[in-house]
Amino acid sequence: MLEGCAIGKPVLCSSIPPILEKTQRFNLTVNLFDPRDNTSIVEAIEKVLRNSIEAAPQINRIPIQNIETEWIEFAELYASQIESIVGR
Repeated sequence: MLEGCAIGKPVLCSSIPPILEKTQRFNLTVNLFDPRDNTSIVEAIEKVLRNSIEAAPQINRIPIQNIETEWIEFAELYASQIESIVGR
């Protein structure tokens, strides 16, 4: 999501808490849909296809250090989850 927004590509995202947190945190414009509602998904896709003009790049809204920090945090979270599953 962040990469697409950064270079001005239309972005479709599930309207779920982690995505909403990111869009609010970085003030990003994305096309949201309800992942449990097929009509919502179709409408979001159709909207992007109708409006094929690319969005303005939003790179200035995304601090690079935040992206790097988040990747590290997620990697550490996944590693700890895997370790707890395999019993280390």
